[in-house]
Amino acid sequence: MWILAFTTSTPRGSVSLLEGGVERATRIYEDDGAHAERLFSAIDDVLREAGRSRRELDAIACDVGPGSFTGIRVGVSVAKGIALGLGVPTMAVGSLQAMAAGAGPVENGQVVVAALDAKKGEVFLAGYRGAGDVVLPPRHLPRGDVSAVIDAVDGPTILVGAVFAEIDGLVPHCRRSPLSDGPHSLMIGRMAFDLGQPLDPADLEAVYVRPPDAKTLLEQQRG
Repeated sequence: MWILAFTTSTPRGSVSLLEGGVERATRIYEDDGAHAERLFSAIDDVLREAGRSRRELDAIACDVGPGSFTGIRVGVSVAKGIALGLGVPTMAVGSLQAMAAGAGPVENGQVVVAALDAKKGEVFLAGYRGAGDVVLPPRHLPRGDVSAVIDAVDGPTILVGAVFAEIDGLVPHCRRSPLSDGPHSLMIGRMAFDLGQPLDPADLEAVYVRPPDAKTLLEQQRG
């Protein structure tokens, strides 16, 4: 099963091509304002490196948020477009869930808490135990409330996400890794394969967690 997976929910975009759960090619780029342009180029690059064509893809996986409102919209739209054009299903993976999965070995009872910078002095945060069991559903909260939320978790915690390094008192508890500092396409592809929950492209939806800062022109006209 060939899965094309990508993330656009943060300034770091990445694209991976996986055969089953095995990585065949990956591209990473840093450009929050140009996901729409950089994403297609990165997709072409991973297909070329693996010697595959779009027609050989069996599914398209992307992270659906939370994260950058604009970035998520780009990723979900591109996933839908490619999947519809090829007649293949989509697969949705949460940004924070993918980060938690990238934390590496976790002992029984440990909760992996993942966080992303939500701007405006806030973070997106969620917690998972074991094979993705949700302990803390995705939420956004002020940075000043993060420590109290983590202290209230039942059991030992592992913190993943580069934003934790910016919050006083939490650095010693962080586990840093390129696969967990932020969403990574490789983990999105692996999770999509492991979960095995294909979606009709029409049913792929973004998970923003909080309302977007900006409204579309249609929303403004509706008042």
